[in-house]
Amino acid sequence: MMHWGAGAGFVIACSSPFRILGAGYEGWPWATPMRMEAEAIRIGLRFACTLGIKQIKICSDSLSVIQTLQVDGLGPPQIQEVVAEIQQWRQGRQSMEFYKVPRELVRAPEILARCARGLTNQG
Repeated sequence: MMHWGAGAGFVIACSSPFRILGAGYEGWPWATPMRMEAEAIRIGLRFACTLGIKQIKICSDSLSVIQTLQVDGLGPPQIQEVVAEIQQWRQGRQSMEFYKVPRELVRAPEILARCARGLTNQG
């Protein structure tokens, strides 16, 4: 049995004018790193779609997740459900782009998300 005990984060930002609309960080002790990354993307997309955002750019340090989401296939079994839901959201969006970024850049959303969660939990 694999036990990873890690998590993934996301930040939803608007570029014109720049402002952070939302952030989140979740840990899934039962999931593989690929599943955690896909889940974070799904949660972020759900939030973005609720806000009516039409142009979406997804950045991840996981090349395998990016490649899986760019094609219309279902990908590995551990993320099939997530990929299917993301493919549904791609329909009707003006733009959904995927970018592979260095791990150091991905840490920023995680830190922002943890800070945002800390601020909202202080009551």
